[in-house]
Amino acid sequence: MATTGKRVTFVCSMCGGNNVTRDAWARWDVKTQEWVLGDLYDHADCQDCDGETRLIEVELASA
Repeated sequence: MATTGKRVTFVCSMCGGNNVTRDAWARWDVKTQEWVLGDLYDHADCQDCDGETRLIEVELASA
């Protein structure tokens, strides 16, 4: 993932909460002994609403 210098969070389009998840796939890297994120899928869920949602990217204020 590219770093642009800005900090963001993702929130639920239904309730505005940030307790959200996205489907993804990962592969095991034998050399580093860690899971490496391969790709993200479009499907997202909100744990607060307990259902499917659309994510909204929100820029965080500078520190």
